[in-house]
Amino acid sequence: MRSSAGVAHLDALESALVALRAQAARLTRWGHLVVERAARGGRLVATGERDTRVDAQHLVDRLGRAGIPAEIGTKVTRRDVLLVLAPDSQSRSGAAAATAARLTGAVVLALTGPGPNPVANAADEAVCLPGTAEQLQESHLVAVHLICEACEQTGRDAA
Repeated sequence: MRSSAGVAHLDALESALVALRAQAARLTRWGHLVVERAARGGRLVATGERDTRVDAQHLVDRLGRAGIPAEIGTKVTRRDVLLVLAPDSQSRSGAAAATAARLTGAVVLALTGPGPNPVANAADEAVCLPGTAEQLQESHLVAVHLICEACEQTGRDAA
């Protein structure tokens, strides 16, 4: 019996999620970093292209509801954290945003496809995952939720 399209989709996504699970501690640390920077007047600035802008907006909205300063864009200060969502690891705009942000002294974090790649190379830290563009976007959304959960937990622990 052939598997359904849905099961095949889940099977294909599995390798990206297994790789993401291995990065869970790093993503938690990123969440703590965002909260620490916010406590010192910084904010999270998220950026992405096309479909990933929706995921970036979701991150910003959720952190905003938790009282953590966050916005969409690429203009950052030395107190900020820039998170680049780049399933297309060859993204010139993602690499340019990361490079410009690092020049200001901001911390640059990136969620990308397979590494090494220009976006990951331009970031201070990157989580590079395997998969197609669609699988990467889905796994990056899970990563966004893990970062949000870490930010919210850090905020609750500090209260």
